Parts: sequence; structure tokens; C-alpha cells
Amino acid sequence: MEQDRNRSVPSGIDIVDLACSQLSGRHDVLLVQSGAVVPYCTNWYDGATVARPSGAELHVSTAGPKPQRGRSEKTNVERRNRPTHHRHRTPLERALHIDAPVETVWRLVRDPRRLTEWSPTVHQVEHHSGDVGAEGSRYVNRNRDGELEWTTHSVIIRSRPPRSLAFRVEENWAVWSFDVEVETDGTRLIQRRRTPNGISPLALELTEAFMGGQAAFAQSLLEGMDETLARIKDAAETAAHRSRA
Repeated sequence: MEQDRNRSVPSGIDIVDLACSQLSGRHDVLLVQSGAVVPYCTNWYDGATVARPSGAELHVSTAGPKPQRGRSEKTNVERRNRPTHHRHRTPLERALHIDAPVETVWRLVRDPRRLTEWSPTVHQVEHHSGDVGAEGSRYVNRNRDGELEWTTHSVIIRSRPPRSLAFRVEENWAVWSFDVEVETDGTRLIQRRRTPNGISPLALELTEAFMGGQAAFAQSLLEGMDETLARIKDAAETAAHRSRA
């Protein structure tokens, strides 16, 4: 591989950071693993997030886009950015009862930075702009699942204390939410993942390449939601018990 045509991305550097600070225009992304070089994601744009297995190298071609046979530049851009209505458009949802007041549960879910305590895959959340937990506030999320690591960017699109919080992930267009409902003997907490505008082409490509396909990925998301709600339930009921003592 020619040094002047490709920039190696060390395993400790997020490709999204390079996208923001060092690269411009369109590029091809190649995955280098076990000595083999394979096409990974073509027609990649600045600001996109590229996931990679831990230890693998990513090379970003600076030679410019390859011509697309029979398609104009405008057609390619429109094709890659139009909404994708995928069969998993049905919302993913999990809910459980918590023996604690609504206010106690809300305190645990209102701040997106606390996802690191509840989610099995989110290991770092950085507040980027806006008031924490308020509509329009933005966050950078570092995620990990086994050897796979990736970065996402999210914005809160709904905040209605103490009942509902929702944020949209920019890379895949998914909308995640927590809804807190009053029950006679406690609280019902609901977590949902909706894709009202479909799933982005980039997210579909990454899911097929590294996450076992859409069906397997959806099942892993449901399992993660079960674990998330269980952790919140334990924390809320512990807090409620202490307040009653």
C-alpha cells in the first residue's frame, strides 16, 4: 500500500476525531487485519463514525473517490443519505416495575452521562453542549462490545421532567428513550429504541460487517436493555429503601 495514498490510523485513535480535525472531502476506508487489506466503507464522509475490531488498523485513502459506474456524484450522495426503511423499524422495547417513587427513578435516568452506570456497552459519555439533560444538549458516547469499539454522537430531542427523556443518535438515526410512569405501588420504567426515519446506510453496513446482521444485533440490543433496566431498578430500590429507613 502506498504511503502517500493512505494514512494509517493507530488503534488508540478514534477515526471520528481524525475526521473532524485532519481530513476533508470523500475518502475510502480500508480495514487492515491479519495482513489482509479489504475494502471496508466507501464514499465515507467527514463526521462519520467508523467502528473497528480492537487491534485492527484503519487506512483512509486520500486519493479521492473512485468513479461509480453509471452513477453521477449527486446520485451517489442522495443514495447514501436517503432514509432506509428496514424491517427492524418496529420499536424495540423493554419495561419493568420498580418499587420506588417516580422522582427517584427520574433522577437516575435524566442525565445521559449516567448511562455509563446502566448500559453494558456505553463506557464513556462526554457532555458537549447545552444544559445537561435539556432538549438540544449534545453528547459524545464511547461504546464497547467485546473487541468492538465505536463512537456515537447524540442530541436530546425530548425532556419532560419527571416523565420522559429521548435522544437521537446521529450516526444511525435511532431514537432512544426512557419513560417513567406512575403505578399504584411504585413506578413503571420503559426503555425504547425507535427508528422513525429508518436506519442510516452507514449503520446498516457496520451492523452487517461486525455485529452479526440486523436480527442478531436487535436481539443483543434487547438483552442490553434488560440489563440496563435491571441496574436502574436495583439502584432506585436501594435509594428508596434508604430514604424510608
